[in-house]
Amino acid sequence: MLELTTWTQSVKDFLKKYGTEAEIYLRSRGVTEEEQDKFDIGFIKRFQRIDGDSIDSILWNKTFCSSRFESNRLIFPIHNLSDKVNSIVTRPFSHKHYINFFPEKAVDFGILWGWKQAEEHIYKSGKVVIVEGIFDLLSIQKFIPNSLAVLTRTFTDGQLNKISFFADHITLAFDNDVHGERANAIWGKELQKRGFNVGNIKYGYHDPNDWFMKDPVGMSKTLSKIFQ
Repeated sequence: MLELTTWTQSVKDFLKKYGTEAEIYLRSRGVTEEEQDKFDIGFIKRFQRIDGDSIDSILWNKTFCSSRFESNRLIFPIHNLSDKVNSIVTRPFSHKHYINFFPEKAVDFGILWGWKQAEEHIYKSGKVVIVEGIFDLLSIQKFIPNSLAVLTRTFTDGQLNKISFFADHITLAFDNDVHGERANAIWGKELQKRGFNVGNIKYGYHDPNDWFMKDPVGMSKTLSKIFQ
């Protein structure tokens, strides 16, 4: 698998030097400078090709180095259990269009954004809160540090196997729309079948990031009651 940790540090530094628009966008979504550093969020103008004929190199070049690929993207690294970056999520700050680099081996071991930051808290509590997206995670972790983003509305076997080593209680906080409600119902039953205790967070906004941006005090009070 490609070693991305050093490369990720370089894009973090790049954001601080050249990513003014990206910084403004992150602040507009409620992400502080401290959280930007904590979650290793970076910015890159253009990706470089990786030489070699490995499956990962081919995937990288195909994903990021075609003429159709849009430059100037935020970078959200994903760490494995050894604290190495093995996958990344990218998106422009001008609109919502995520493009990811998920090597097959990383998928097998379970891709969960925010794992590095949440692992210790999950281990101590035996509990984890699951949200859909990156900015949802960046919002809810302000109050619940044992939170992770699955980056979809579903789980893979790799993700569930990874979580099960550390936690037996999963609380779902998918988006507050028809798709999120359906995911809550389907996965609530499936997770119980797999031996997890399952809970739900109910809220009146579109998603956790929307909730935080519009009512941070109410969000704090609600979550403190659930997770005392």
